[in-house]
Amino acid sequence: MYYIYHVPGVKVGCTTQPGRRLKVQKQKEYQLLEAYEDIYEASDREIYLQKLMGYPVDTIPYWKSVENRVLATEASKIKNTGSKRSDELKKRLSDIKKNTVACKDEFGTIIHVTREEFYLDSSLVGITANIAQPKLYKKVRCIEDNIIFKSLTEASEYYGISDSNIIKNLQGNLLKLGKRTLGRIVNFEYIK
Repeated sequence: MYYIYHVPGVKVGCTTQPGRRLKVQKQKEYQLLEAYEDIYEASDREIYLQKLMGYPVDTIPYWKSVENRVLATEASKIKNTGSKRSDELKKRLSDIKKNTVACKDEFGTIIHVTREEFYLDSSLVGITANIAQPKLYKKVRCIEDNIIFKSLTEASEYYGISDSNIIKNLQGNLLKLGKRTLGRIVNFEYIK
């Protein structure tokens, strides 16, 4: 079972052993808010409640930190025995990298999602180095001119505005986009 706990005025967290976890953190007063059987659901709720309650938001979801600890423990065992990485560990690391995308959500929180989830959620911006920025290949529309482009790159070339500035505009930043280069302001949105 995965428990979401609240230390008033301090944080919202997730653990499988709330009593032990909070003793290690030297916290005496806490509330158990929710419990889940699914680690991914618990991770999502932890981040949601952190945002909702105004606490610092974890940059790595709980499920990923657990996974990282397991992999680090396995790697440490292999290292301590003096042997090289096992083929099994190499395959697991490779599978994890192939099937997930590190990205930022609309709050700037770094999260890891499947590629399918990434492509379906237009608010996510990819930061994984081993993928060719999939968001650059989503359809984009210039709101003012009502022109739809096959990709962000195509819009960038058409208007002479950098990809990164268009991405910032899509995230709600850089609202005076194009003022210098075009003499007028343009804004963009993703098209599903």
